[in-house]
Amino acid sequence: PEFFGVEVLQYRVCSFDNRCASAVVTIEVFPNDLFESSSSTTSSEDDSWCIGGILVWLFACVIGFTGLQVSNNAWHLLFLMQIIATTGQLGISYPQFYLDFTSCFGWSILDMPLPWDVDGFTVLVDGLGGHGRRLLDFESWVDVIDIDPEVLLWGNFFWALIVLILVFIVMLIVFVIATVLQYFIIQSSKHKDQVEEQGGMMKSLVLEALEHFIRALLIFLQVVYFGLVLTAFIIIGYYFRHVDSTELIAPFIISVIIVLLALIWIIFLSVAYFVYRTQRWLNAHVIRTLGFFYLHYRSTVGWWNTINLARFYLIAATVGLLLGWGAAQLSVLLVIFIVYVIALIIFRPYQQIFPMLIDLLISVFVIIILVLLFIVWGMGSDTSAGEWILRVIIWMFWLAIVLYVLLLLVYLFYVVVTYIITRKNIESDSKKKNYDDNFLSFGTGGRQMERRQHGDTLDN
Repeated sequence: PEFFGVEVLQYRVCSFDNRCASAVVTIEVFPNDLFESSSSTTSSEDDSWCIGGILVWLFACVIGFTGLQVSNNAWHLLFLMQIIATTGQLGISYPQFYLDFTSCFGWSILDMPLPWDVDGFTVLVDGLGGHGRRLLDFESWVDVIDIDPEVLLWGNFFWALIVLILVFIVMLIVFVIATVLQYFIIQSSKHKDQVEEQGGMMKSLVLEALEHFIRALLIFLQVVYFGLVLTAFIIIGYYFRHVDSTELIAPFIISVIIVLLALIWIIFLSVAYFVYRTQRWLNAHVIRTLGFFYLHYRSTVGWWNTINLARFYLIAATVGLLLGWGAAQLSVLLVIFIVYVIALIIFRPYQQIFPMLIDLLISVFVIIILVLLFIVWGMGSDTSAGEWILRVIIWMFWLAIVLYVLLLLVYLFYVVVTYIITRKNIESDSKKKNYDDNFLSFGTGGRQMERRQHGDTLDN
């Protein structure tokens, strides 16, 4: 550049609720040769690990297809990314490079970077693109603006809710499109009988659209459940440490409501499972709406969905209520995951071996990560050994993500080959169309679902 030296920029920053504060940015520009003698470690500390985890997850959603009405195999990958982001919220004094890494997955727990309006330009708070931000470590990522942490925390909550509304609208549009495609692509005899039973094409389309809307809502709630509950518990935990602050009263009340609603949601789905078991073959809308929660489990162990939600709830409560106490957080999290692994081995809830294996491996992997973080907490993250362990953890996380995607690709190949071979052995055209319909709805378990339906119907 033509200019070398120091320049000072003064400006005002305003939040969405018109709270403003003055701030100063100092820009220093020097020739490169002044830093030729700098150590090589400086550049490594500035490296960003963020490559867009959300794109990886969306790709996994495509290749993890198991049927429109069955839980996608990419859910476990989302949970792994949520764990990555959650480790950044623990009471451990991390070096910058690890915060850079965990902040890349902040979207999975609704940890949104906040936009702040400034005269002439927009300030994006650290966190967009991997800049080491933590939900409550405000001083490390907003030290350039003189605004209270309470206001920033409330603002984070506000923008997260705005983003959730937009995501839900997109999901709703996708599911309505899926309804139309289902009617005009699949024309099996089973499908035609279903249309006639529902009172014709138009009435059936309305019922199907309503059904897809409900399923989209349920999936949406499943996506945001952990992040929303985690954010609420963190606000509650932060409020208990700053009870004199009036800025957090409103978000505290909202957070308490969210935490209670999340608990009621667990109870509701527990009761819904028993309704699902008795009505799934008597009313097609029941299995197509609630099957997303239960179909990938064995028919008698569908209550495992409640166990999963309870695990999310306990993890969020641990991180939020034990805010800042790294050892206590890690200890409770270890107990949660160890108990979950033992229960997983005992009950073997999954219908197929692949999701069972994935869930088990990820849970064991998280236990190993938590043990390593405990070691880092004990020896200090600012030591050379602590930093080395954190870098190993980063590579372990990336390796786990890559291996997960590769496993999904292998499984997708198996699904496609199974579909082609099975369909080739079916002689009747009408049976082929029925098989296509079942495969679109239930994936490789379509034929098994048909046998289970027939058997349960006879039993009833």
